[in-house]
Amino acid sequence: MILIAASLALAGPAYDLLKVRDAVGCDALGEATPALRDELLLLAAPDVLPSAVPMRAALCLAQRFGDDASVRSTVVDWTADPAHRGQVLLLLGNTDGLRDPLASELVAAALLAGDERVRARARRVTEQTSVPIIVTP
Repeated sequence: MILIAASLALAGPAYDLLKVRDAVGCDALGEATPALRDELLLLAAPDVLPSAVPMRAALCLAQRFGDDASVRSTVVDWTADPAHRGQVLLLLGNTDGLRDPLASELVAAALLAGDERVRARARRVTEQTSVPIIVTP
């Protein structure tokens, strides 16, 4: 079932736009529908090629669907997954462009991440931006 969903995502319009060398903006992906959200979630898998696709998908997912509770949960969970380290670092570098509470939850989780590089970037974000940090129990 997962293989079928992944192959459908790779055949989707978002994949075609995200894989081009000169990246398109997230708004070019069309209306923020549940279908686009689901496609971006599948395309954000670290093993999708070319490697720029999961990075761009993660950024578009966070920017376009950051107010969706399931997306926030998924993105925050990435801070504990070494396979998603690059995407977490990318999102931490773009916290000013993310909606709250996603930005603050992401930074708070990254401060507790097992990866030192992720924790260091999160510390820099807390020092350099105005993102309020929400600490969850």
